Amino acid sequence: MLADWDIYDEGYYKFKKRYGLDNIITDLYKKDNLYIIEGNSSTANNKEIKNHIEIIVKYIKEHYNVDVKYRVVKEFSDSLKIYKLYENK
Repeated sequence: MLADWDIYDEGYYKFKKRYGLDNIITDLYKKDNLYIIEGNSSTANNKEIKNHIEIIVKYIKEHYNVDVKYRVVKEFSDSLKIYKLYENK
């Protein structure tokens, strides 16, 4: 789960091991078995956040200098979608 903070507990490390993940952010576009599920949400101070996927794409560009694109795998409602990232080569 990507959120405001990460909790590096036993479950986190078991999850990474179970799915063969090295770096959850770069694995989003490097591995076929990782997807993003997102919908509109609110922060602790009630600021509405829409389109998290664009924030993630921007983060990857700024921190890893990799251009990524995404596609919608499935859409459940106006705001709940499953995305797959891939490197824009």
